[in-house]
Amino acid sequence: LHPYPDVAEKALSLIKARYDTPTSGLNEETIFDHLLKVAPEGESVGENGNLDQGVQQAATTFEQTYLDGYKAHAPMEPHGAVVSVEGDKATVWPSSQTPFRAKTEVAEALGIPAGNVRIISPFLG
Repeated sequence: LHPYPDVAEKALSLIKARYDTPTSGLNEETIFDHLLKVAPEGESVGENGNLDQGVQQAATTFEQTYLDGYKAHAPMEPHGAVVSVEGDKATVWPSSQTPFRAKTEVAEALGIPAGNVRIISPFLG
């Protein structure tokens, strides 16, 4: 944080950003076809029962594909962290979906035991 917020605000107001927005050619009508083309082959992580037998014994079967608009995995949380280090202990408030990995990495970076690192993960989404 800047020690003089008014100076920081003034500097920010002087920035004139210029950028181009690239086009991808994807839209609501084409995104699913694209994703199906580029998706890796699925894999089974477990099996239970006999699917073929169940299909044969079923009174009715049907197949259908349902699409419900594309939802991007793009959380709105801030990307940053606040850290308080006191002696050989640290408390970290990270924007992280992997708090245990964050704990290990902070401990390694500070050269302290992982047991001395406390991770407080705020709600993400």
